[in-house]
Amino acid sequence: RSDDQPRRFIDATVWVWTHEGRPVALEKIEARENINTGVPQWGYCFTSLASQRLRVAWDEERSYQSREPGLRFLPVPGTPAVAERNFARRRQLRELVRDFSARILTNPDTKNSQEMRLLTTPLLEYDEVDGKTPKGAVFAFSTNGTNPDLVLVLESRPTAGGLAWHYAAARLTTGGLTVRHLEQTVWEVPFISDYNPLPTWAFFDTPRVPVEAK
Repeated sequence: RSDDQPRRFIDATVWVWTHEGRPVALEKIEARENINTGVPQWGYCFTSLASQRLRVAWDEERSYQSREPGLRFLPVPGTPAVAERNFARRRQLRELVRDFSARILTNPDTKNSQEMRLLTTPLLEYDEVDGKTPKGAVFAFSTNGTNPDLVLVLESRPTAGGLAWHYAAARLTTGGLTVRHLEQTVWEVPFISDYNPLPTWAFFDTPRVPVEAK
């Protein structure tokens, strides 16, 4: 669960879908008040974390088809070898993520931007299918409160030299995002001025009507 008072998100939840133990999609469902009118709304913010294209349907009338893989993994520069033991890998994940930082562009006209806050507890840790060793974790960065506007996935992946740590990022906001590893920019996406479905991301509102007590 999360909140975001400046955007008038009263309450929110984050949901994840997995396939063979690995996360493939993530969605925020937000109980909010329209920041301009105060009208109660549900906000749905969906992003793909899949290595392939996927299709999602909310009902018979509303669906979304991604046009490309949700994540593109790259090696984390200069990282130690993936530890053999379970607890050591978990410690490595928490140490590795601290070398990443993020900034959000909130207004392209005024160029206003701000540093994002790492939520140190992972949204999700996931294992190999056999469940013996942790394979990766989904971390998040927030602009306000505990609302995850950006997810960073760290994962141990096979290479010619054995397992190595990799990273990939995905957006959950219209803001422009920049991710840095130490001092180097490693991932960027632009500010979005409308809610048209993007290659890997979609957002929409529905009315939020109180349920009558029985």
